[in-house]
Amino acid sequence: METYINEFVKLKESQGLCSKALKRYKAILENFCQHISKPSEIKEKVIMDYYSVIEQQAYTTGTKSFKMGTVKAFCEYLITRNKLIVNTKCLLFSTSKTKALPKDIWSEVEIDQLISSLKDERFKRLKAIIELSYSCGLRLKEVINADLFDLNLEEATLLIRESKCKDRLLPVNKKAMEAIQEYLQKRKKVKLKTTALFVNNKGQRMNENDIQSTLYGLGMRKQIGKKLTIHGIRNSIATHLLRRGMDIVLISKFLGHNHLTTTTIYCRVVKNDLKAMIDRFHPRNSYNID
Repeated sequence: METYINEFVKLKESQGLCSKALKRYKAILENFCQHISKPSEIKEKVIMDYYSVIEQQAYTTGTKSFKMGTVKAFCEYLITRNKLIVNTKCLLFSTSKTKALPKDIWSEVEIDQLISSLKDERFKRLKAIIELSYSCGLRLKEVINADLFDLNLEEATLLIRESKCKDRLLPVNKKAMEAIQEYLQKRKKVKLKTTALFVNNKGQRMNENDIQSTLYGLGMRKQIGKKLTIHGIRNSIATHLLRRGMDIVLISKFLGHNHLTTTTIYCRVVKNDLKAMIDRFHPRNSYNID
């Protein structure tokens, strides 16, 4: 079964999933197939027994859904390869999942203070990464995969390449463009080995660890008290746009979400903000009125 698992993980990798997610997929499938030597041994009972075991574990609903969804996707993959024949009704099992609110959302003031603090020459690349991520609501993989030719300096746009029908062209705001222009001057001094927009000191495309460890180090130095990640920056701009009144459908397109329901999580953040503000400032909460 190892061959099929590796093929499935390779397929997921081609769809742009990060290495952390790929390792998680593989671990789940290896556990599911530990007593299975070939696809034909996967019967309806095997799948349902797996679901039953997972359901009884003390996992969060999100973890349960991910594990079950992984096995479901793997079985569907085997079916398309004509390696497995099962009643697909056994793949319809699902666990209701309440999505957790995005964590470590930065306020507009905090974002501005963070970027304003990056004045040193050594921070030019990092400042450009943060500015561009905040300007375009980028995922980590989109920051990593961005090539220099995806950035149109004259029109101030960035092309996010996902697939022929899902590519999106995003405007890059003035402050982000200024930060990128400054970084590009520094980039020219590096002996380049790639067309990547963001490169490390060896001229190679930056990877997940390069970016996240740098952001983590910055967060520690600044003693910010909030985890600094590309995903946190993405969550922040989505929340800020919603607070300012941007239509949620447009925010969904801006973020590159496949389903509008994915974007509605930010509505819950804004709702919580509203409740907190009312609790704090409403006169019926602030004064003892007879």
